[in-house]
Amino acid sequence: MKATRARWIALIVLCIGTLMTILDETIVNVALPVMQEELGFSPGGVSW
Repeated sequence: MKATRARWIALIVLCIGTLMTILDETIVNVALPVMQEELGFSPGGVSW
């Protein structure tokens, strides 16, 4: 029974980690055009 609970906890931790990664990438992608305009970056410079 303990092994089953440990597996569920590990799955939940992995799911939360994946969610946070996707959320972070989404926030950055939404902010990129504003950052490019405000900081005067070229399209190539923003990708770096």
